[in-house]
Amino acid sequence: IGISLNNAIAHKKLKENEKRFRNLSNNSPDIIYQLDAEGRVTYINPAWKEIFGHNKNDVCSKSLIEFIQDDDRADFIQIYKKIIADKSTIRDQNFTILDNKGLPHYVTFTGTPDSDAEGNIIGITGTLKDITKLRNMEAQLLQASKMEAVGTLTGGIAHDFNNILQAIMGY
Repeated sequence: IGISLNNAIAHKKLKENEKRFRNLSNNSPDIIYQLDAEGRVTYINPAWKEIFGHNKNDVCSKSLIEFIQDDDRADFIQIYKKIIADKSTIRDQNFTILDNKGLPHYVTFTGTPDSDAEGNIIGITGTLKDITKLRNMEAQLLQASKMEAVGTLTGGIAHDFNNILQAIMGY
C-alpha cells in the first residue's frame, strides 16, 4: 500500500508540474521554442501565432532559418553552431523574422542547448522577444533628435544673418 500511495503522490505532482509548464508556456507573451539538432522547429508556444501569424503546423518541422530575414541568416547559423558546439547559452542576439505577410519583426533571440536524459545535445531551447515597437520608437526618437538639431542650426543661422543685416542697414 505504501508503494502505490507514493506512486499516486508522485503521479499527482507530475500532473501538477505538467499543468504549470503548460500554463507558463501558453500564457507567455514571448515566444518559447525548441529546435532539433538540424535547426527544425519541434515546439512553439501560441505567442508565435499572435506575433507572426503562422499556424503551428506551418512552422513545426521547418527550419527556423526559413523565417529569418536573408541578411541575418549567416549570423543565426554561426550562433546556432556555437550553442551546439560550445554547449553555451547565447542571450540578446537581434534578428529579423518575417511574419506570414512578409513584414519584418525585430526579435531578441536567447538560446541554450537542449539535452536528452543522457546529456546528449539534441537541439536548442529558448525564447524570442518581439522588439519591433521598441525599434520603431527608437527610430522616431532619432528622427526627432535630428529635426531638433536642424531647427537649432537653422535658428542660429537666421540669428547670425539677422545680425549681419542689422549691421548693413545701420551702415
